[in-house]
Amino acid sequence: MANQRNLQFSWAIYCRLVFCILAFFAKPGEIIALCGLYEGAIVPIERVKDPTAAKALRQQIDELNRISNSNNICIVCHLYGGGGPRNDYGNAANVLLSIKDREAFSRSRKAGNVLWEIPANPLLPNSPTFGELFQQGRLPAIGFGIQAPQPRLESELAPIPLSVQVARQLVKETESKSPWEIMQLSRTEAITTEVAAELARFRGEMLILGIKSLSPELAKVLSGSKVASIWLHSVTSVSPEAASTIANFPGELVMTGLSELESVPLAQKLVSRKSALSFPYLYSMSSEIADVLARNTKGLTLSAITKIPVEVQDKLAETSSILYMPNLASLDSMALAKVLIQGSRVFLPNLRQITVEQARLFSNIKSSGLYLGGIYLPASAVTPIVVSAITQNPVRVRVTLVGTQQLPAESLEGFLRGGNFVTLRDVSSLTQEQIRVLSKLVQEKRDALSMIGIISLPRLKNLDSPAVALALGTASNSFPNVTSISRDAADALGKLPEATRKNRDGMLEFAPSGVLSFPVLEELSPETALLLTQRKWQSISFPALQDYSVEMIKSITRQSRDVTLGLTSIPEELVEAFDNSEDNVTRQFSFPNLIDLSPKSARTLVSRLNKEIKILNQYVRLSNTPNLKFGGDYFAVGVTLPTLKPEVALELAKYHGTIYFFGLGELPDQSAEAFSTFQGRYLFLAGPGVRRLTKQAAGSLAKLEINLQIELRELDSVPLAEKFARQISWTLQNLEFVSKDSVTTLIKYKQFFNLRQIVELDSPELAGRLLQNTYGPTLPAATRLSPEAAAVVAKSNYSVLLGLEYLDSAEVARSLTQVSKGVNLPRLRAASPEVIAILKSSKSIKVENIDSLYLLSLAN
Repeated sequence: MANQRNLQFSWAIYCRLVFCILAFFAKPGEIIALCGLYEGAIVPIERVKDPTAAKALRQQIDELNRISNSNNICIVCHLYGGGGPRNDYGNAANVLLSIKDREAFSRSRKAGNVLWEIPANPLLPNSPTFGELFQQGRLPAIGFGIQAPQPRLESELAPIPLSVQVARQLVKETESKSPWEIMQLSRTEAITTEVAAELARFRGEMLILGIKSLSPELAKVLSGSKVASIWLHSVTSVSPEAASTIANFPGELVMTGLSELESVPLAQKLVSRKSALSFPYLYSMSSEIADVLARNTKGLTLSAITKIPVEVQDKLAETSSILYMPNLASLDSMALAKVLIQGSRVFLPNLRQITVEQARLFSNIKSSGLYLGGIYLPASAVTPIVVSAITQNPVRVRVTLVGTQQLPAESLEGFLRGGNFVTLRDVSSLTQEQIRVLSKLVQEKRDALSMIGIISLPRLKNLDSPAVALALGTASNSFPNVTSISRDAADALGKLPEATRKNRDGMLEFAPSGVLSFPVLEELSPETALLLTQRKWQSISFPALQDYSVEMIKSITRQSRDVTLGLTSIPEELVEAFDNSEDNVTRQFSFPNLIDLSPKSARTLVSRLNKEIKILNQYVRLSNTPNLKFGGDYFAVGVTLPTLKPEVALELAKYHGTIYFFGLGELPDQSAEAFSTFQGRYLFLAGPGVRRLTKQAAGSLAKLEINLQIELRELDSVPLAEKFARQISWTLQNLEFVSKDSVTTLIKYKQFFNLRQIVELDSPELAGRLLQNTYGPTLPAATRLSPEAAAVVAKSNYSVLLGLEYLDSAEVARSLTQVSKGVNLPRLRAASPEVIAILKSSKSIKVENIDSLYLLSLAN
């Protein structure tokens, strides 16, 4: 158990992206997105230095997640809680990243910085960039009509003209960094053919050019470019002559800003790109263009289309890939309807009408059921007949109804009796008839925690009905926007049936069950709090509530093992409320907003909560002292805890329990030194402030006798490496760089050696240690491999996975051919001719689309 608790933090940090993949296994309210840009979504938020703007961004992300019944950063790039099509920012990210990149955090961060310069809407004459919107405190794609600062409609950044001399110098400088680089020229809105000729000499990964129009002459010059890929994000339409010319470009062509696409050759060129396609501004198309777009096999999103002729719909239906058309208002082709259900979710929230045949089809989506699958439909189009058609399917589905129009009470009852999970996304209150239906269902099924179906009202503000409270109490995180609660409703929740279990003596006892979570509730009277806490809850969370009495905190902590409180500081008079020495129930206190803990309050808190600690060995310490969590959770956005003050660290270092710090913006050397004597079970540190440590801070933390888990990216401390080598559980999976001095010590680590985020493997010693792993070296983020390290990797008795994007060393390639169980290079995009010849002759190296690899020799 100790090892499992110790691994929880490090595994969660590594799985930030992989959790998104668990969309296919997620329960309502859990992470529900397949995301490859976690770090790319975090980077622009952390670049925002204005506290007001940063706070606004976090609030928008929280609100989007609450409304969408999700809990992840994927909402920055995806619609509908991260489980749906990409929004404008996600579409841009998709140009730079693929699913193969999801484990390479460094690649995602690079993409996030590139996106900072991309115009948010190319259809605007002077569009603000994504970065400018972030700086204004606004997500690039809000959706759902949530309240947010209004953006300036025009960019304040002046276009950057480009001369021939400057263009020539930029090409030279960019190529000197690496043979596989991105040249970012988004703020260059117009160029001459002479400048284009200089840019065409660039040999690298991608040329991003912000030109607004593409003349035939310019298209002719750019079509001869030596770059692997060209992204013209601000070109909205192209003449037939220019379209036919640019279609001859030998590399990949991306034009995400097109609002018109009439050229079949250009469409064929765009579709030839070996990744998912998004055309967020394309509002119409012909049958000929639809026929071409349907040939894409990686996925197609057409967000702007609302209505197209049935013959065009039939052509799109011929695609073999996942197709998203989230704004489609008229679905006239049953063939297209069948294609739109090929994924695990149906996104058609703007349909004006739904036929019975379509409803039956929607209810048969792949992997449908309570845990998998979901339908997003407009409430205005869901008639009783549609409800009947959906509920006739014995498999339960998740139905999200969009729009403020109220669902008829009989339809609501039909959904719930059919065992479905129903979300009325935009409804802020229920009608009396709907409440009557819920009351009847609650009466029929007194055990409200196992009602026939589950209802979610993410926009409900006032919880004043006991029946509604009981119905919503069947699902965790079911009060996302409730700002007030009546005593009758609180009493109903407090009297929900408790779960029972047998204790060690075989006696039946009540056990904590259910989640009591009010994320935005700012006011709660002591009397109402007592009503809510008549029973034991698995967790109780009031992160927005700041005004507590001693009695309130005592009642909350007495009835749950996991408590989240929104205190920004802990006054002396409240500290006594956290003393649970008599019943010893609470096991964890979370303070996501606590940024002003005084040394005196910390000292008193430690003295009241500390319990006896038993040291079994150097790895295991036992104590009933509760865990303390400060700052955001594993998926905290940006900085939620600005700094850990030395005087506070000195007091907390005397704590006997586990302490978590999430979203830590700064760890002063003095604070690290104070924690060098920490007496608790484990210490967990995550956030920008601990990704790179000073020599002094690293040396101080190395003195810790307990297990340290830290979101460290760069290890340049021999003492800290020695500490990691002695630990039972790993804390290595976030490391992207290990200094030469630290390698010799770090490789003494006895457990499974995980360095999945290492960017360059140039140490033979490190490579040798990786060979000792049970399943061999797996390095999805490694972009460089030295010949010395490759010679060692060649001795692997297991298969090897490397994240190399380009390979220009024949010596490295020859070494990799010697791996007996084979080498997988899933992200390889470029190689020298000599390397390509070696790869083609090797039967043990797996490379996708080897014939389309970019030839690095052109850079010579």
